[in-house]
Amino acid sequence: MSTSDQPAHDETQLTAPERLTADLKRLYLHRQTVSEEVDRSVSLMARRHFGASRHVRSVVRWLSVGAAAAAALLVVFWSTSVHHAPPPEVVVSAAIVGDVDASGEVDILDAFALARKLEDAEPLPGEWDLNADGEVNRKDVDAVAYAAVSLRRGHLQ
Repeated sequence: MSTSDQPAHDETQLTAPERLTADLKRLYLHRQTVSEEVDRSVSLMARRHFGASRHVRSVVRWLSVGAAAAAALLVVFWSTSVHHAPPPEVVVSAAIVGDVDASGEVDILDAFALARKLEDAEPLPGEWDLNADGEVNRKDVDAVAYAAVSLRRGHLQ
């Protein structure tokens, strides 16, 4: 049989038995009443349950804010309290050879200071004869400048 030979079903023509219809109407029309005591008890339990979860969320929220603040303070404290030691070749108990300005390290400013003293024709101490040629001159300035910019910083050659 083809589909055109089948009778068309109209949904409005479908009906349920009268007894089933009556039972379904009675089932859904019946309203059950709840006593005030039961209603109060259920409401109280619901408030306790949902109030507790709200309290837990609030505590977790404040703990996370406190942890973030503590971490930020720890980073600030750590970054300001850590002291970086100078490179080991700079730390010397006595005067550093080539440290003309007594800054604690041999840098390009020492070469500049020595060059200025040479230009001013000041009498210079013998310990500033860094290349040991018997006199303090431009070669000593060059030796300090080389030591300031070399990879083995602070070592005179």
